[in-house]
Amino acid sequence: MLQLYQMRENADKPVKEVVSVTELAARLGVERKSVYRWLEAGLIIGFRLPGGHYRIPLNELERIYGAEKRG
Repeated sequence: MLQLYQMRENADKPVKEVVSVTELAARLGVERKSVYRWLEAGLIIGFRLPGGHYRIPLNELERIYGAEKRG
């Protein structure tokens, strides 16, 4: 799945590290439910592990903060 993410048009940096939904929510100061909604809506990119847990590339966190600073 990491290869699929790297091949997407908006993946300008290789994926080096990923975080869980819980960790991303804590870093952003939001509820885990919000992160799940963003994943389902396609607002952030993530992938599922075989056990069903999501992982989100740290590139997404950088993208979110970058968009917040620009706009």
